[in-house]
Amino acid sequence: MADPVAHRHGEPYRHRDVARGVEGLGRLGRGALLRDLHGVGLSPLPFGEQAGSGPGGQLRIAHHSHGGAGGGALNGIQIGGLALTPELGLVSGLAGMAALCAVGVVAFNSAIRSALCLVMNFFLLAVLYFTLSAETVGITQIVVYTGAIMVLFLFVIMLLNIGAPAALGEEQDWKRPVGILLGVALFTLVGSQILPGLISVTRPATPDVYGQPQAIGRAIFSLYVVPFEAVSVLLMIGIVGSILLAKRKI
Repeated sequence: MADPVAHRHGEPYRHRDVARGVEGLGRLGRGALLRDLHGVGLSPLPFGEQAGSGPGGQLRIAHHSHGGAGGGALNGIQIGGLALTPELGLVSGLAGMAALCAVGVVAFNSAIRSALCLVMNFFLLAVLYFTLSAETVGITQIVVYTGAIMVLFLFVIMLLNIGAPAALGEEQDWKRPVGILLGVALFTLVGSQILPGLISVTRPATPDVYGQPQAIGRAIFSLYVVPFEAVSVLLMIGIVGSILLAKRKI
């Protein structure tokens, strides 16, 4: 038997009622109910309608219709003005780990641990480049910085047997809290100037060919042949100079 209320108000009334029910649930039961709605084919509330008015923000569920009656595919959740997508979670996780590794570079007393944190930071930056479809920059980051320069740093540190520095004494204790306060103030000042411009990161899409190795190799060996060969000559001069400095007699 058809519900007279649902028949009188039509399909949007049912969607609005379902979305308000989702808003009324707590955080623990919200994800399970969203999966159930997606499984039975219900289309939750679109971005343009509000799902309740809570003081902590509004939950909105993104969906795209594919032509069927009552059909919809759940592809994201928007809380307030922030769209929670898998891509946002991946980039946020990588950026957070990269920031922690950067803090570890200056926080550890051991030179080996600081160098390892820097290696991990370079590697995570390369993964971020891959998420931006900049494969060439990511590969260069891994091969040049992570695989060559930082490995050289580690070899030098281990050969010189550089350990943790000796204690500097109590007269140097005041520098640490002062440095922490200055760092927090600097990040706050820079963040207050940069973050307002990062509220919306939506911009026109650029072609993916700019980050592909084929396009970059074609440009290097067609438009920039002379600068590319000049770099090889400079590298050869550096190799010859290092040999002359290392050998006493030739």
